[in-house]
Amino acid sequence: MNNDGKAVLEKVEIAHKSMERAIEIIISQAEIDGYITPGDETVVIGIHSSNVDTQQKVMERATLQVEKSLDNLEVSTAVSIKQVSTQTIEMAKEMGTTGGKLELVEEYIESTGTEVNTEELIEKPVNELNEVIKNSKTDKEKEIKGGAFMVQKTNPSDVFIPEEFDEEQRMIAQTCQDFLDTEVFPVLDR
Repeated sequence: MNNDGKAVLEKVEIAHKSMERAIEIIISQAEIDGYITPGDETVVIGIHSSNVDTQQKVMERATLQVEKSLDNLEVSTAVSIKQVSTQTIEMAKEMGTTGGKLELVEEYIESTGTEVNTEELIEKPVNELNEVIKNSKTDKEKEIKGGAFMVQKTNPSDVFIPEEFDEEQRMIAQTCQDFLDTEVFPVLDR
């Protein structure tokens, strides 16, 4: 848990409350303290349970309750709820962040396919990480694989054709063709 979460929890009493009521109390206090504001911010919540089935059910219930609580407060803040493993929680503690934020950073790295310094990403705002992840997913959805362009509706500008080669690409293609003609095809019958 980060310092903001600790500050909110110090001000509320959630012992012996249902999960739904506890979430409602915590979100109300976070809004009062200014941690949840309308706009471009995103709240990340990490959920951990040793039982995977329980964890999934808790995530579903928590998501519904967080959305309901935000609606009741008339706050339109994005919420990202992540399943967090024990290993991720331990790593997050060592790095001085939360399990939910570390899960988000790992999703960022996976979605972009780039080698990035994890510590640098932890410092980035959650909404910035989410935006890159979202854009990465839409870019992957746009990818046309194999002969898909023949059977699915495709924007013509998304299809690359040899006639669109620039001069450098044409020179490389010609170099490859020359190599095939002089070095490969003559010895193919051997």
